[in-house]
Amino acid sequence: MSYIFYNPNPGGKFVGDCVIRAVSKIINHNDWELSYAEIAAEGFRLFDMPSSNYVWGSYLKSKGFVRKNLPDTCPDCYTL
Repeated sequence: MSYIFYNPNPGGKFVGDCVIRAVSKIINHNDWELSYAEIAAEGFRLFDMPSSNYVWGSYLKSKGFVRKNLPDTCPDCYTL
């Protein structure tokens, strides 16, 4: 597997919207605006900022995602 550049931010920005860019890739099929709006609405509902772990975690949970820990069998094997 090789690196593939991905930045759906319409303004080409690279800072401050990491959660939105990641969610747009896994949920909204490269739609940064839709991802931003949905996560911002979740933040509004929870009275917190969209980038807070509580907000984006709640959003992902509502989409059927579950949190799991990486197994500790090979801690040097994982890369991001």
